[in-house]
Amino acid sequence: MTETIITPTVSGAVTPGTLTLTAGQTGTLLLTLTPKGDYAGTVTFSCGQLPAHVSCTFAPKSLTIAAGSGPVTDTLTIDTGAKTSAMLHKPMASQRWETTVALTLWLPASLLGFFGVRRKRRRLPRLLAACVLACCLGMLSGLTGCGSAPSTAKAGTYSIPITLTLTGGMTQSITATVVVQ
Repeated sequence: MTETIITPTVSGAVTPGTLTLTAGQTGTLLLTLTPKGDYAGTVTFSCGQLPAHVSCTFAPKSLTIAAGSGPVTDTLTIDTGAKTSAMLHKPMASQRWETTVALTLWLPASLLGFFGVRRKRRRLPRLLAACVLACCLGMLSGLTGCGSAPSTAKAGTYSIPITLTLTGGMTQSITATVVVQ
């Protein structure tokens, strides 16, 4: 007598096989999960390391498969115009524009006080006052932040790693191919 033990799992497939996008565009892929060995449980989706300016989102982020059910589907959206950031920070909830202005004016005001107090009580030359004002405006613009146009993914063919995490912690990986033009 031979006994075969089948571990309940799922088999995943991505359609279309290759998604072609113009840089900056968004496209969708369909994930089809087929239960094997009478799998019943939840499957959670995540993407592995992605190229610069590429992001992925799942709708929904997880699916529950009932025992004896057939294939189920999920939608994966790929964005090739995602913003990237060199540093993430938590903004201060109590920060106001008054605080920014006060910090910006502190140094120029200190310089005015230093140069304004002299033994002979001379007034500041207009050129020095103009320089202090220019510094003040420069620091104010630097503290208010700067922006840039969002970048897009570079042209090329990318493999998007998709991880399926099954109930119980078992994982599977499948790959989606994205061509950016």
